[in-house]
Amino acid sequence: MGHVVAWIFDAIEHGLLRPDEVGLGDKPVFDPMRFNPETDSGRNASLAKEVIKGFVEKSNEVLKIIAENGIRVAARKLDEMFHDRVLRVGKSFRDLVVYVAYGNDGYMTPNLYWAPPGMVAPMYVLGRYWTNYTPTFMGPEDFAKSSLSRLLPRR
Repeated sequence: MGHVVAWIFDAIEHGLLRPDEVGLGDKPVFDPMRFNPETDSGRNASLAKEVIKGFVEKSNEVLKIIAENGIRVAARKLDEMFHDRVLRVGKSFRDLVVYVAYGNDGYMTPNLYWAPPGMVAPMYVLGRYWTNYTPTFMGPEDFAKSSLSRLLPRR
């Protein structure tokens, strides 16, 4: 759910959405240059709870679109729905959303922390057990060998 909340907060920060369009009574502070942990953390947490509740209840049109379609399809639909804003802002909902594409419409959300390229590798299950946590970037063949060695049982 964190990726949905972050995407919505980012869309509000960039002016693609208004807080009231996602059921919020206030604007989150999402700009790291303006963010004050002492005052903004609690407020953003409360706003995140409101988004999550609205998402589960599908309490407004925007959250219903996201809940029923997932972020990948929803980003396209929101780009159409708010076409004028996308043009005015110069960014689209698709520019802000983060996912690993899977097929034509599916997606997986990568872990929301720094990780090597393996976190977005086209493997059927992503996770730390099959990811090489070294600071060195490997070529695709070496990375695949490293990942495969972690997948197979040790002999």
